[in-house]
Amino acid sequence: MASEMSSWLEKVNAESDVVPAGWFEPQSAADPIVRFTVDTSRKDAKGKTRPHYLMRVNSHYAHVQADALHALAVFEFSRFAATLPQTQGPHKPDSLLWGLLATAFELQKDTSWRDQEVWTALLTRYQLPSELALSDFLTALSRHQSKFYAGDENGLAYLKQVLDPPVLRRLAEPQAGTLLPIASPQRTAAAP
Repeated sequence: MASEMSSWLEKVNAESDVVPAGWFEPQSAADPIVRFTVDTSRKDAKGKTRPHYLMRVNSHYAHVQADALHALAVFEFSRFAATLPQTQGPHKPDSLLWGLLATAFELQKDTSWRDQEVWTALLTRYQLPSELALSDFLTALSRHQSKFYAGDENGLAYLKQVLDPPVLRRLAEPQAGTLLPIASPQRTAAAP
């Protein structure tokens, strides 16, 4: 995860300490793609708790290609981070924009050629406006300051300037950012 490269996610996970913890068997179609739990059992050299995040992936998504799974994990971690006190609970449109910034960074840095395909599928599966162009998010990333290659306040401000107000309002709707359940537990060809 690129948490240390996002000014927002750094508040939660400055060391990008997300640890793969295997798969989980979903109980219903509404279960998330990725589950995160906080492990506070580790201590640093001074005895201070050093939390890290355990990531388990829904076994119904075991077929998803690595580039799409990385993008999904980054977006899901951003959604998870929005629930933690360190992020001071940004309102929903901002937390979705932060998550999409980090996801765009993940897509940009991987070696896949499917960035647009993965982006479009993610927008569809999370009921996000199709007008959220990957190119706008990549431009927003280029406006970073310092080490925040995965997004900072400059990038967020840029997005709020270039995105149409109706699109921003749709990010506040209850279904925005909510994963559409998969139709059946069987493997599908489409990713995410």
